[in-house]
Amino acid sequence: VGFERRGDFVREFVVARSAARPTRPACRSQIRPRVAPTRRRPRNDELADEVAAALEAHSIRCWFPRATDPDGMGFHQSFRHDWRRGHATPPRLVFQARMLWTVATLARRRGDARRSYAAAARDGLKAVESFWRGPLRGYVWSAEPDAPPHPYATAFAIFAGAAAARAFDDPAALSVAREGFAWLETRARDETCGGYFEAFDTAGERLEAGRTRERDRIGTPLGLKSSNTHLHVLEALCELERAAPSAVQHARIEELFELFVPRLSTPSQLLPATFERGWRPVDQTASYGHILEAVHLVADAAALLGRPLPDALDDACGEALRAGFDERYGGVFEASGSRWRRRRTTKTWWVQAEALNGLSCLDELFPDSAHSYRDRFLKTWAFVKHRQLDPRCGGWRDRVSRGGRFGCRRDKAHPWKAAYHEVRALLDVEDRLRAAGAPTRRGGASNA
Repeated sequence: VGFERRGDFVREFVVARSAARPTRPACRSQIRPRVAPTRRRPRNDELADEVAAALEAHSIRCWFPRATDPDGMGFHQSFRHDWRRGHATPPRLVFQARMLWTVATLARRRGDARRSYAAAARDGLKAVESFWRGPLRGYVWSAEPDAPPHPYATAFAIFAGAAAARAFDDPAALSVAREGFAWLETRARDETCGGYFEAFDTAGERLEAGRTRERDRIGTPLGLKSSNTHLHVLEALCELERAAPSAVQHARIEELFELFVPRLSTPSQLLPATFERGWRPVDQTASYGHILEAVHLVADAAALLGRPLPDALDDACGEALRAGFDERYGGVFEASGSRWRRRRTTKTWWVQAEALNGLSCLDELFPDSAHSYRDRFLKTWAFVKHRQLDPRCGGWRDRVSRGGRFGCRRDKAHPWKAAYHEVRALLDVEDRLRAAGAPTRRGGASNA
């Protein structure tokens, strides 16, 4: 009898406790997101003020003058989460060139700060010039003695030199950009299939694909071409064309534009990561950050060329965002899954920066789209404000969990993490919002 009474008591206790608990939502869509959506849709001028404030507080004040080397050797490329200097690493061209582009572009697009960035740009240009090894090797990857050249790094040297030439009317900076472009044309160009070869040895000779799975400095298997490299070549040539127009540059921009537009307008093959020499896709893993980065870079090239973009771009990008956009928390995932890998759902700083830029551009291009680019932009901006930006130490967190509750990697700077992605995104987004005006929206070119 005692055991029966004890069992009745336990059952009554469990029933009473269950009744006191709030009921679980019937489906995941009913779960309240941790980053609550904005109740009132903010006006464009209000958003532009927020973006400008974030640029000032979390990029400009955090990086400068802290990142400039007092010895005149460019920029420091290692900072911990609290902006204390990290371990010294051999200088890399990509980082130095990205930082030179950042200070030059801030000087040009924020006229009140032009003088304050002049010294940093001058030192940054010296740092970029130090990577030049002559017309055979071109711009090498790093300051290490056996560093090879790479078109990816060369593209950023062109990009930075052209930006400095535009900002300060500096012939030495323009010479840096022209030397890089000449090396691409003479050593890396694929005259048969178009585009550029990417793998070179330390002597500047092209590496052929072998039986091994060896990869180059950006992770591309030897012998293949990558969307990543060619996107940044397109970006660099657009900057150089604005600094010093040329018929050859214009032709190469048109060639790359024709290469990317079909691959951004086909949902089944949306911007593969790598290609064979003849542009047959190899790795079709979707990198959502690169897709959205390609959107605004190709839109910028279209504005430069005076060419329209196809309406199919809207549906293709909308289809990609069905899998790549995080409807629950906001923001964009890193990459799609495959047979061997799960979808990467962490939130990386550069992917969220490109999401802001790409979604803002898509909203401008397709204001009446059914894919809700405006709402997705607002959700991504809310995630960045509340989760990616560091309210305590300032700056952009490198990588956070899907919900943004904890940091997977918290360094504020390393050889791959410069100020380039965040500054470019916030400048472009602010320009679009200012141009769109307060009542509704729509705007002009972002990089003019």
